[in-house]
Amino acid sequence: MVQLNSNLKETGSAPAVTVTDTELKLFAKIDGTGDDTLISLLNTVATAYIEDLLNITFVQRTYTLYLDCFPSDLDCNIGKPYIEVQKSPLVSITSIQYIDTDGDQQTLAGTEYEGDVTADGPGRIIEAYDKTWPATRNKINAVEVVFIAGYANAAAVPEKYKQIVKLYFTHLYEHRESFDEKDPKEVPKLLQALINQYRIQRIL
Repeated sequence: MVQLNSNLKETGSAPAVTVTDTELKLFAKIDGTGDDTLISLLNTVATAYIEDLLNITFVQRTYTLYLDCFPSDLDCNIGKPYIEVQKSPLVSITSIQYIDTDGDQQTLAGTEYEGDVTADGPGRIIEAYDKTWPATRNKINAVEVVFIAGYANAAAVPEKYKQIVKLYFTHLYEHRESFDEKDPKEVPKLLQALINQYRIQRIL
């Protein structure tokens, strides 16, 4: 039996900042230009870190989701009757490819499935009406789902998310003496409460 493997890979461009350096300097009450290089770095780090914690993509990017099977495969412990794309908001599904039982890669026609692009929660892909997911070969990463998630641009990102980025940036800046890009500082309890409030909960 193949156990469910859900592996998400970003295949598009790097995360785009949603708050400008100027806005961050104003929010954190930073004067002068001496720390501008550091501010840009911390802006990028804060944006990516908060995106990850919230399970959200701020500005649209492309992802590939790898699965061991489709939800209809009873021999694969998928646990839910649809594909969850893990990043919100789901904008569109570019393609779904799979390895059929003969070992050949096939592309699933767009008429065979539909995506929930209206939900604030995790994006979902289900079979189209009166359609059934195809059988796949018993192998790791038999299914590849390419999709786009995120808001159209930085201006479209809800202000509540931008405020969390600003707060976390300020926290990083105030502890910049010990800042390590590979090990961002622990999130303060108040900020963690906001993250918990707005995090998109994945359905396990």
